[in-house]
Amino acid sequence: TLEALIYTSSCSVYGNRLVAKETDPPDPLTFYSVSKLTGEYYCQNFYQYNQLPVIILRINNTYGPGRTLSDDYTDVITKFINAAYRGDPMRLINEGNWIRSFCYITDTVEGIINATTTGRAGQIYNIGSDRGIIGTALVELVKVHYPQVDVQRIPPRAIDEIQYRTVSGEKAKRELGWKPTISIEEGIARIVFSLDMAIA
Repeated sequence: TLEALIYTSSCSVYGNRLVAKETDPPDPLTFYSVSKLTGEYYCQNFYQYNQLPVIILRINNTYGPGRTLSDDYTDVITKFINAAYRGDPMRLINEGNWIRSFCYITDTVEGIINATTTGRAGQIYNIGSDRGIIGTALVELVKVHYPQVDVQRIPPRAIDEIQYRTVSGEKAKRELGWKPTISIEEGIARIVFSLDMAIA
């Protein structure tokens, strides 16, 4: 018997919103977020009419070691650190006044695992952090490890519609017993360490 089917959606379905809650109305601004929201609707219909035990997780900006750089949707932390590691400038969109929250990969995985055992079928949970950070501050966190790196200002791309987004993790904390534990400072340090170890 199937006990739980996890659908990994995205917090991008919220559009521009700070401390977004699961009950907030979606406002997808990209093809990607529209596709994720469409998947949610399919899941909700399967749950309602076929009793399929689907749990929807809205994942928010997962980052960590080993991410590829070949994808337009690769997280900005990975892009910044890898550029600085190579001695290239970090490419900052506009003035860097956008706001994001990030969730380290091990925290995200633990949230998914908890959802399989304690999540309620038919429910939506945010798996992410409510701690937002502005783009310019993120640059400074990376420069702690690479102080000589330059910053290059670049214009926004078509997919850069989101100016600010953080999420509330209260429901996941209450029902899944989950909350992120790795700070962004520690997460960045872990990625830097992994790059150093790769050439050691």
